[in-house]
Amino acid sequence: MFLFQGPFGTVLHTGDCHLTPGCLGALMPLLAGRRIDELFLDCTFARCSLRFPTRNDSIRQVISCIRKHPNAPVVYLVCNMLGHEDVLIEVSRAFGSKIYVDRDSNSDCHHTLTHVAPEILAADDAKSSTRFHVLLFRPRLSERATEILGLARAQQQPEPLIVRASAQWYANYYKASESWSQQQRKPVLTVREPMRDEDGVWRVCLSMHSSREELERALWILKPKCVESTTPPLLAEDAMIPSRMPPTRRSCSF
Repeated sequence: MFLFQGPFGTVLHTGDCHLTPGCLGALMPLLAGRRIDELFLDCTFARCSLRFPTRNDSIRQVISCIRKHPNAPVVYLVCNMLGHEDVLIEVSRAFGSKIYVDRDSNSDCHHTLTHVAPEILAADDAKSSTRFHVLLFRPRLSERATEILGLARAQQQPEPLIVRASAQWYANYYKASESWSQQQRKPVLTVREPMRDEDGVWRVCLSMHSSREELERALWILKPKCVESTTPPLLAEDAMIPSRMPPTRRSCSF
């Protein structure tokens, strides 16, 4: 996040931020009692009525999913994005195994882990002997998953396990065919177990962004004078800023 203070007032830009209680607790002393004049807020999931599990719970779901598939000869972890390093670290610890990351096709993830957790990286020539592999999310995860699983079936081999840790699929799954007003009336649901999608990918809800409930709580705590959503309009339309919030302007003028 970026916090600016000066003659212009106090401006906070959350970036892609998950406003957990711990995050807010660390932020409040920096404000030193000053009210935020302009808040640029990540509203990616402002339309989502789900209650996201904590990060630790999400990681435990990943590990539990792997343990429930002991016969999977290869486990593909779709955790190549920045911010998923702790998932890979905890999986490595839980199973006492290193994780293979292709240095050429997945250079960003490999570079990050080289600096953050080099001890979990398998050697470049250990692909065939390593059970855990990092799989790229893009391009076309669904097609790649279908290909991987189809090949195993064709060879009459045990199916590999493919696990994707992300909240976006859950947000899309639960809001399908529902209007914004319907979602507002729905009870808040908590995602407690992984789900397998139609392509055979096990989906674990792990969010890098705040849920609607978390955004509303953060706005009540921060009480900004005005809020500007950083989410592109096509993603959230006119409902990006939660409705149940303290009196404030929803758009800042400059």
